[in-house]
Amino acid sequence: MALLAGALAFGLGPSAGRLFGLRASWGQEPAAGSGARASQASEPSAAKRPIAATAAAAESASADVARDASPTNADGASAPATADAANPGKQPRRSKRASGRFVSEVLADRLPPTDRFTLQSQATRTLPGTLGDPLRVLSLLPGVGAPLPGLPIFSIRGASPGTSAYYLDGMRLPQLFHLLVGGGVVHAELVDEVAFYPSGYDARFGRAAGGIVTAETRGARSDGQHFDGTLRLYDVSGLLELKLPHGVRITASGHYGYPGPILNAIDKRITLDYWDYQLRLDWRFLTVQALGAHDTLELASENEDTEPVTAQSTRISFHRLQVRARGNQGPLSGEAALIGGYDDAGDRSGRGVHKLFLNAKAQLGLRVGFLRLLAGLDGEVSRFTAENFEVGLRRLKFVYDLEGPARSIADGSDGKRDELGDIGSERVGLVGSAFVQGEGEFLSRRVQVSMGARFDAYHAGGVTLLGLDPRMSLRLRPQSWLELRVSGGIYQQPPMFPLLLPGIDTFALQLGLQRATGGSISQELRLPAGFSTQLSAYYQRFDNFTDLPPLGSRACAAPPPASLSGAAATLVRVTDGQAYGFEALVRRSSGRLSGWVAYTLSRSERRFPCGLRPADYDQTHIVNVVVQARLPWRIDVGARLYFASGRPETLVENPQERNDVLLDRNNIRLPDFFELDLRIDKYFQFRRHYLALFLEVVNATFSRSVFYLTTPEFVPSTTGMASAPPPREVGFAWILPSIGLRIGF
Repeated sequence: MALLAGALAFGLGPSAGRLFGLRASWGQEPAAGSGARASQASEPSAAKRPIAATAAAAESASADVARDASPTNADGASAPATADAANPGKQPRRSKRASGRFVSEVLADRLPPTDRFTLQSQATRTLPGTLGDPLRVLSLLPGVGAPLPGLPIFSIRGASPGTSAYYLDGMRLPQLFHLLVGGGVVHAELVDEVAFYPSGYDARFGRAAGGIVTAETRGARSDGQHFDGTLRLYDVSGLLELKLPHGVRITASGHYGYPGPILNAIDKRITLDYWDYQLRLDWRFLTVQALGAHDTLELASENEDTEPVTAQSTRISFHRLQVRARGNQGPLSGEAALIGGYDDAGDRSGRGVHKLFLNAKAQLGLRVGFLRLLAGLDGEVSRFTAENFEVGLRRLKFVYDLEGPARSIADGSDGKRDELGDIGSERVGLVGSAFVQGEGEFLSRRVQVSMGARFDAYHAGGVTLLGLDPRMSLRLRPQSWLELRVSGGIYQQPPMFPLLLPGIDTFALQLGLQRATGGSISQELRLPAGFSTQLSAYYQRFDNFTDLPPLGSRACAAPPPASLSGAAATLVRVTDGQAYGFEALVRRSSGRLSGWVAYTLSRSERRFPCGLRPADYDQTHIVNVVVQARLPWRIDVGARLYFASGRPETLVENPQERNDVLLDRNNIRLPDFFELDLRIDKYFQFRRHYLALFLEVVNATFSRSVFYLTTPEFVPSTTGMASAPPPREVGFAWILPSIGLRIGF
């Protein structure tokens, strides 16, 4: 719960803006990119055709060339061929030499018929605006809105942030980023590929009604021992790769942030620390992984009186242990995994909500001629526990005038008072899933049809929910330079907190499943000189979606669900709605000058008591312009221009009507946001070592982020006339300079 307060606590004032002025960099790749990665090898078929690792977003059928800047072997040879055994449809990347530079090539036997944006690691490390973190590329893609500028909270194609799902090597994670100045929760050098499915994905993915983000990490390279270390102003990270006898390969990495003393010197109210770790062992077809992340944030009070202030502290963490086996035998491919995990969210004292779970999954694929079948099973048992503690709802400014104290007793409950309510109820959660997916290619691969369905069952607290989600997609390729894609289906998930938080899921099943129904259509045109264009249109209908209430006002606010209590009753609302939009992407993914222009025109709406109104996450226009240039002497420079319309807010002109549930909601827009990011990288390659220097400035325009409006308390004057100050925008101007040094061998 306190994470929500932490996300909005940037309203601390000018001192918070100074905080961002000292931000250092996160996860940086040498300017030349990233090399071929070693993983489970499989021999490519002669029938495969090349698909390049793209520097933009959309996957291309042409052979685009991406630079390989991983250190070479001592004898100058390129790295060995690699493969991604986690994806049977993808074949090894093989390094080769061209014009004195290494390039890498991806071999594949098919293209996904759905809207899927895939980015290889070597294409993301030097992108401006990402601080060298491959996971932050998500904010640069079409269809992705950031309703709170500068914070890693995303609304994908108009859906609520809590309906998205994040996967790392098949493991579902509650978060991808550390709080505030922290970067990704996994070492940047380990991220080999990031895939983004905004909607219309197939039946393999479930338990999510919004977008899907998947990341694949790599194993240790098989050409010897390697080390990578990065030192920044307030954090340090390292990666060790070991090649052991009998084909055993081990990676160990970690990241520790110590910004507390620096932040405390700027503003004594802020205390922050974070860390993460990753361990991985690869041997033949077996992979064993352990990873975790932890964040602690404390925001002290502005004063010592009883006035409402922001929440005091937040502690979030998660840990994962996975054993995964993958293999191929003739036309069969299979994968099985056993995952154990622990999630935790609460305050610095250690009290909070906890989730301990065990997950088992397996899938089997069969390819017969032009047909490919894939089926899988997934089951999870979870134990949720919690300790009662003061979550601070009575003191949060943005809910102070919304509900007053959190409702403590739900209708039909046993009457036990509990500040956490349904979120903190002790329970055992059971989840079972099964899916089947079939794909066929016809007319010399000019037509690809994909159909599938998945079944999900959820049980907790004596309530059982069942969901059946059919999916279908079609890809037409009448010419080698023209491609059309259509996809759609039903996408359901259980009730979720409106923002993703560790340990808060499989609760309040009595609210029913959230459901998104819709689809998308897209067209891709490949042009000469490495250019391509893509146009997409989508529509989604939302039923029974969980959203936040309006912040600071009860205008046009639906009442809390009668079956909820405590914090859940204060911060969760159930609404219906829809989202539709248009996306355009023009990109150049090869050559010394590359980049893209992405434009999103969208509308997201919710049905409130006062009618159909723009959703709190709605942003009409979003523009991303990214340009990268490769200069001589191993220097890369880049720039990113970002523009986004302000999200809706509710302006109450008459203070006496601020709690009128029939008053028009989201009747104004917060100011638009404009951002310019700049980056330069310099890479030095020695015989056995490399050195990378980089400088990046995020929001070089010093633009002001506005998060919400706060309405002062209505105070009648002594003369009987109303005395109401105007609403105030909560936000600040900021800039993120980033400088760093990275060494390795």
